[in-house]
Amino acid sequence: MSTVSSLSPGDIIALSISFIMLLFGLAGWLSTREKKIATKATWESKVDTKLDFINSGITGACSDIKSIQTTLNEHGSILIAHKDEIKRAHQRIDEITKKN
Repeated sequence: MSTVSSLSPGDIIALSISFIMLLFGLAGWLSTREKKIATKATWESKVDTKLDFINSGITGACSDIKSIQTTLNEHGSILIAHKDEIKRAHQRIDEITKKN
């Protein structure tokens, strides 16, 4: 079993360089990881903003559709009333033409 004192100066230098390179590699990996996290967070916030915009547009469209449906129902009831009035008018016309 070897000890630190039995290592040659070349081995100590090689181990030191290896340890320093390990630290540089770890620092680079952490830096890249932080950049990826920041980029992902920015992208997700943009997507969330766009989805909120789309959702508000859909909500507005739904309220417009409900308003149109209400208007159509009102127009339908008006048409039915006019249809009944036209039937009565035709009946009166028929009665007048029968008398003459």
